Amino acid sequence: MMLLRDLDDLGTVAAVAERRNITSSAVSQQLRVLEQETGAILFRRDGRTLGLTRSGRVLVEHARVVLAAVDDAMSALAATRDQLSGQIAVASYNLGIPAFAAPLVHRLSAVYGRALPAGVAPATGLR
Repeated sequence: MMLLRDLDDLGTVAAVAERRNITSSAVSQQLRVLEQETGAILFRRDGRTLGLTRSGRVLVEHARVVLAAVDDAMSALAATRDQLSGQIAVASYNLGIPAFAAPLVHRLSAVYGRALPAGVAPATGLR
């Protein structure tokens, strides 16, 4: 789909190959596979230029949407890579909650910038 989008943007197989650092033959082969997989005629030759048919234009517009969604998803995932997340379970007698667990949760939230979970207050322990 990226090659299809690139072809629409650049107009020639050679330009697509240069952008993707692959051979023109590899681009042509992948575009033929795409055409076979879709069962539609996606391209028309016009001299050294490979143009898109109506079906090709329909597919490239959908490909743009899909590729943009993939980019958005990858960006969202990248934003979570440096974040710690998870659950902490603490078992204790009643006196251990205000003395140990509540201050620990408060300190972790201060260090890692997270809000305190519902039901925990920093100074008093459980609400």
